[in-house]
Amino acid sequence: MMKRVAGVFALVLGLSTIPVTSGAQATNSPYEINAVLSLTGGAAVIGTHEAQSLSIAEKLINRDGGIQGRPVKFVVQDDTSNPQVSVQLMNGLIAKGAPVVIGSGVVAMCNAMLTLAEKSGPLTYCLSPIVNLTAGSYMFGASTGTKDIIQYTLRLLRSRHLTRVALITATDASGQTYDSGFVAGVAGADGAGLEIVDKEQFNVTDLSMTAQLARIKSASPQVIVTYCTGPSFGTLLRSINDSGVTVPVFGSGGNLSYAQLQPYGTFAPKELYLTGSNGLVPDPGATGPYKAAQTRFFNAYKEAGIRVEYLDTIAWDPAMMLVDAIRNLGPSATAAQIRTYLQSLRGWAGVEGRYDFRTYPQRGLGVEAVAAYQWVATDSTVRPVPAFRMP
Repeated sequence: MMKRVAGVFALVLGLSTIPVTSGAQATNSPYEINAVLSLTGGAAVIGTHEAQSLSIAEKLINRDGGIQGRPVKFVVQDDTSNPQVSVQLMNGLIAKGAPVVIGSGVVAMCNAMLTLAEKSGPLTYCLSPIVNLTAGSYMFGASTGTKDIIQYTLRLLRSRHLTRVALITATDASGQTYDSGFVAGVAGADGAGLEIVDKEQFNVTDLSMTAQLARIKSASPQVIVTYCTGPSFGTLLRSINDSGVTVPVFGSGGNLSYAQLQPYGTFAPKELYLTGSNGLVPDPGATGPYKAAQTRFFNAYKEAGIRVEYLDTIAWDPAMMLVDAIRNLGPSATAAQIRTYLQSLRGWAGVEGRYDFRTYPQRGLGVEAVAAYQWVATDSTVRPVPAFRMP
């Protein structure tokens, strides 16, 4: 798997050297859709999977005729997991007249890009569930949003009678957005009966969370809820194990990478749940166009010989949706026209669910598209959590 991802990473680095131009070009030239992703740095595990998804999608799109006979080319540039680099790349794309941009995959970079694109474009499809979006703006967000993920998590905790909660989050932008949202959720109707018995924070560069876990242990929680992704998540799990805390742990779906989770086998909690959106496994309840979209996605990955990971699903629907929009509007479509088109979509079927941008502005998906998965370290598998009933 890592060899394949490395191959995609090398391909993307090569693509990033190609001059970026606007979508409106000569009739038989590629239609370029620009993406700004974190291929290196702290968020590389996220960005490389998103780039892999775009690479597989590109082959499928072009097999289906591209955009009005023109091949589609996803041109990916590396923001190095640095918001300042995201701004530099975004300014370059604006100067070149790019109508749409996919990315970045982390809230800090998306927030940096948001200041440039929100009011006048280009239409920017952020791949982070954490970013806060304004209805009617030029920035859209992939997958289900933080509020929906938190709502689902609170309901799941209540259904399992896990009422004493320890909350521990990273001090970065993603962690703090989740932290404040979770506290607000516990205070609302979905958090009825839940209590945060201890709240801790850590820096993503910390090598241990021993002190935080000692305080958590003394608070006797029934469950630990956290938000962080990448190496810091492994550090946290190791610290939980070393502290002797054995309660279930609920974390971010952004960690649903087999390559990332497998090394945690010796210290991962027996009950480790990661919450994100539909799409990691086929939805047994899918019917009609939704089922067809999922079948298409999983068949494309099977053909490529790659096992689907959660991070692979994030970029897929935005890429397919933007291509559908440009196919319908024509290669000369402007950012404003594409924004209007997306805002009117209702019932568009993707891998993660049926999108309705009228009900859920800028994202198209709500709490019904959220899913939880259990990581089983003993056999390195991911199992969907069955539908739950509220007490």
